[in-house]
Parts: sequence; C-alpha cells; structure tokens
Amino acid sequence: MSNDQATQETPRIRVGCAGLPPRMPRERYFRDLSFLESDVMHRAPPRRAAVRAWRDAAPDEAGFSLLAWQALTHAAGKKGYAFKGRDLGPAELAETGGLRDTPTIRSGVDAMREAAELLRAEAVVFRTPASFTPSAKNRDTMKRFFGDIAPAGAFGGAWRVWEPEGLWGAEEAVRFSAELGVVLACDPLARDPLEEQLPVLATELPRDAAYFRIRGLGSADQQLDGGELEALAEFIEDFERVWVAFGNVGKFSDARRFARALGAAPDEQG
Repeated sequence: MSNDQATQETPRIRVGCAGLPPRMPRERYFRDLSFLESDVMHRAPPRRAAVRAWRDAAPDEAGFSLLAWQALTHAAGKKGYAFKGRDLGPAELAETGGLRDTPTIRSGVDAMREAAELLRAEAVVFRTPASFTPSAKNRDTMKRFFGDIAPAGAFGGAWRVWEPEGLWGAEEAVRFSAELGVVLACDPLARDPLEEQLPVLATELPRDAAYFRIRGLGSADQQLDGGELEALAEFIEDFERVWVAFGNVGKFSDARRFARALGAAPDEQG
C-alpha cells in the first residue's frame, strides 16, 4: 500500500457524507459531522477562493476528501458528462476520460493537486465509469496514471482512492488496487454486483486504510436501519484508518447516527 497518508494527526475513523446534503449550510453540517467528501471539483476545477471558502467554513479539526474532476475519468459526450464551469474546446474535449496521458488530464491533475492542498484533503477519490472495463489496456492505463501522472505524494498528504463501477469483480478490484498502491473505495453493505463480495472485502482488503462509500443494500433510495449500521460498525473495526462517506438518500441522518454510535461526532473526538 502507498505511503501517501496525511502527516497531521487525524482521527482513526472519519464519518460523513458524499457531498453536502441539499440546502444544508456548511456551518450546520459541520456541527454534527467532522468529515465531508467534497464534490467542489467534480464538475470543473474551482476557483481558489471557492476551495478556501469550503476550508474556512469547517472547523480546523474537520477532514475532507476530494472527488476528482470527472473529465479525468469520464469522456465527454452522450455517455460521459457535459462539463460545466469551464469551457473546453474540441481538442480538450477529445483528451478527456479514461485516465489517459493527455495534456488536459495532466492539467486537471495539477489543478486537483492545488485544490487538495488548499482543502488539506485526506484523500482524493477517482470514480471510473462502467465503460472503463477491466481490460488489459485499461489496466496498463491505470498503472501509468497512478505511477507517473498521479503518483504517491502527488496530492500532498492525501491518499489516492479508486472506486470502480461496472464489471470489476470484488476480488480483482481489491488485488489490482493493491498492485496500484491505492485504496479501493467500496460499499460493504451493497449486494450489487456480487453477492459474495462481503467475504472477499472482509478478508482481502488491506488493513492500513479503507474507504467506504455507502449506498445501501441494493438501492440508494432508502435510509439504513440500525442492524445495517451495526453490521457496518463491526466490519470496520479491524482497519487502522477508515473513511465512511454515506451517499444514500438518508445520508445525513445515517451518517450522524453512525458517527454518534462510534463516538466519531465532532463533540466526541479527542
């Protein structure tokens, strides 16, 4: 596993939401939760002032992860994204997606490095689309990206996190992320795509750091019950460093209940 962990002392377990809940002021959010997976850069590289505003709105002890600019992972077009907030010309649009070695992607990594440093991000999360299959070509591309374009230490003290979608099986994703030296983002409560993924995650995930993006048992359109949160608490016990980002509909309530149960709420952290 990579050594690109934050140098400052931080809590062993971070609990929060994947994105700020709708219509919730930042100051209100950080009264109850001390961690946020920020999407401030997901649509486009933000202005420095915008990143500073997020950092200034949070207590000093609060932690952030940074969701990577989608142009790095997703190609423009009908099956990709319409990139907002930054005008990309035809040549730049052709250089987006797939973690390829292009001037636009290298420029995006540089912008992410600056944003991660301003935000004092603990992790940077790369979400590859379902179209990014586990082919030999894509594996080689990822090796070059995380080995050369965004190597360990590229984002200051932030861990590099990869969340695959689509055809990546749990076991091959765990092993390949370890080969890349990055943390695998996964949901131990999910049943899709593989029913047997929980035993694999429980036995194969490296113990030094884990990143869990929680969507729930088969659907994000629900609030998790106490039994599911209890199972999640038991699952994360053996990891040395854990981020838990709730992304389901009831994410704020679930994250707050989970943080309080673990003693990881802002007023309970040491």
